[in-house]
Amino acid sequence: IMDKLSRHYLSVERDKPYILYGLTRTGKSSILLNLKKDLTGKSLIKDGDKFNIISFEWDLSEASGFGNAKDMWQYLLRDTLYDELKGYLKEPYRTELDIAEYPRAKDFKKILQYLKECKKHPMFFVDEFSHIKILLDNHIINTSFLHTLRQYSLEGLASFIFAGTYDIKELIKDPKYAITGQLVHTIEEQINEIDTISAEDLINVMKEKLTFTEEAIKHIHLLSGDVPYFIQIICKFCGFYAVEKKRRNIGKPELENVI
Repeated sequence: IMDKLSRHYLSVERDKPYILYGLTRTGKSSILLNLKKDLTGKSLIKDGDKFNIISFEWDLSEASGFGNAKDMWQYLLRDTLYDELKGYLKEPYRTELDIAEYPRAKDFKKILQYLKECKKHPMFFVDEFSHIKILLDNHIINTSFLHTLRQYSLEGLASFIFAGTYDIKELIKDPKYAITGQLVHTIEEQINEIDTISAEDLINVMKEKLTFTEEAIKHIHLLSGDVPYFIQIICKFCGFYAVEKKRRNIGKPELENVI
C-alpha cells in the first residue's frame, strides 16, 4: 500500500486523492505518518517544471472541536501551515503574501499560489476525516469546503490524502450531506489486516512478561483475521487473565477461556 500511494502521488494522477478507511487501530494514521516521511522533499514534474513536495498535517478531530469557522481556519492555516512554512520559505513571506497573522479561508488559495511560484508542491495529510460529519452538523463548514479542496487538487495547487473510519463510506452515500459529488474523484482504499509476521510481532509485544504457545498464536490469527485492533483486544484481555491467574504463559485452553 505504501509503495502504491508513493507512486500515485508522484505521478500525474496525484489530483485524485486517496481515502483510507477501516476500523480504528488498523494502521491508517501510521500509513499517513510514514508516507509523509517518504514523500517530503521528493521532486515531481508539474507544468514542465521541477517542484519539491512539502507536507502538512491536518487532524479533523481537533478541527471539529472548534465552535466556529474562524477558529477552525486559524487551526488549519496558522497553527499548521505557518509553523511548517518557516522551514521552507524565508521571511517575510507573510508580507509578500499579504495575509494576516490570523488567516481566514480566503487566504488558503493565496498561500497555495505563492507556494506554486516558489516551486513547492504542498501535500496535506488529513487524519480523522470522519469528523467532517461533526463539522458539517455543527455548520462550521458546508459542502463548499470539500468543493474547494477538490478544485485545488484538480488545479494542481495541492494534493490531499484522507484517512478515517468506516463512517466515511456511509457519509459519502448519505444524501443529507450532499457531498458525493465532491468526492467523486477520490480513490477508496480499505485498510484492514496486516501480514502474518507483523501480526505475530504484535501478539508477542509483551513476551518478556507474557508468552503465547504456538497453538495459541495460530488461534489468535484465526480469531482476529490479523486485524491489529482485534489482536490488541484479545491480547489485552489475555493479559488481564494472566495477572488474575498469576500466569506467564497462555495456551489455547486459556485463550478460549478469555474469548
